[in-house]
Amino acid sequence: MTVPMRFRRAAVTVGTALVASACGDRPPVRIGVVAIDEGVAGARLAVAEINTAHGIHGRALSLRVMPGAGSILARIALVAADSLSADPTIIGVVGHSNSSASLSGSQIYNARHVVQIAPTSSAPVLSAAGPYTFRLVASDIHQARFLAREITAGGARPPTAVFFVNDEYGRPFFQELRARLTEARVPLVLESPYSQDSPLTEVDVVARAVADSRAETVVWLGRSAQLRQLLPALRRVAPRIQVLASDGVDDQATERNADGVLTGVRFACFLDMQGSRPALVALRDRIRATTGTTATVETALAYDAVMLLATAAREVGTRRESIREYLASLGTTRPPFPGASADIAFDENGDPRPSYCLAEVGAQGVRVIRSSAGP
Repeated sequence: MTVPMRFRRAAVTVGTALVASACGDRPPVRIGVVAIDEGVAGARLAVAEINTAHGIHGRALSLRVMPGAGSILARIALVAADSLSADPTIIGVVGHSNSSASLSGSQIYNARHVVQIAPTSSAPVLSAAGPYTFRLVASDIHQARFLAREITAGGARPPTAVFFVNDEYGRPFFQELRARLTEARVPLVLESPYSQDSPLTEVDVVARAVADSRAETVVWLGRSAQLRQLLPALRRVAPRIQVLASDGVDDQATERNADGVLTGVRFACFLDMQGSRPALVALRDRIRATTGTTATVETALAYDAVMLLATAAREVGTRRESIREYLASLGTTRPPFPGASADIAFDENGDPRPSYCLAEVGAQGVRVIRSSAGP
């Protein structure tokens, strides 16, 4: 028998309430979350499991989820960061869901000594955000090199057009990719920034410009919405063109590929969500059972971030400085944390070891072509 979604959610809420009741008047331990829906789902599952296991030394764990997580606007990120960091019950923050917002928020988190774990933010400059900022994916310096190697595999030098989102994620990513392609003597025949916050305009004109440039490969650095706009027009005028995208297209809409528009697109991914790591397999099953949806990279990494903060609180207490010291020690004085996604450890900049896979969108969804590819 399938349990209706409203009852599944109620079960999680009741489970959390039971833990809170058992803890009497002790205030809950709280984690701030600034993430899109996929990440919030992973964070909530982690909280439910932690509370089922008696919370943090008998104290319930709860989330404070902030609105506007999909926005790249600095003012929205700063409002969220200010509110969360001013809340003394918050031991750390999971977020934000994009590099621009994570960078804006990091200013406040570091100034106020609040740990920030950014699940999927990959802008290179985040490495220098400060000692309280950590992330679970590597800098795009490494991803740019990975994409460049895909383009030049076997000695190929295809004329290449690059579209990049015009923000802190896309600009440095493009600069690094351009440097690597120039070094490999790949002709860059078109370079075009675009805005994530607005639809593409004059799509037919853009598609014709790509065709007139005689590009054989299009590289897309950004999310999938505008790529979905461009592809039908592009394929009408250049049906044999190859499309290689960054991790930004790796979301539930791409996984479903309901209208088939993205079929044939290849993209870099941080994590093979169909991998055989036992903890990841179990997480996929639990997400499906509790939400009825497919787990994404954002889901898995937000889940791991909450689990990591909860484990730190259990081992070293809830002081913010103690949490930071715990995270910084992973992989040095402490072993890596065994997350569902990977064994998690950080370098001196709060960055993990680079790791990528290459995936392709098909009519039936996404399949990974190569797993655990190097940076």
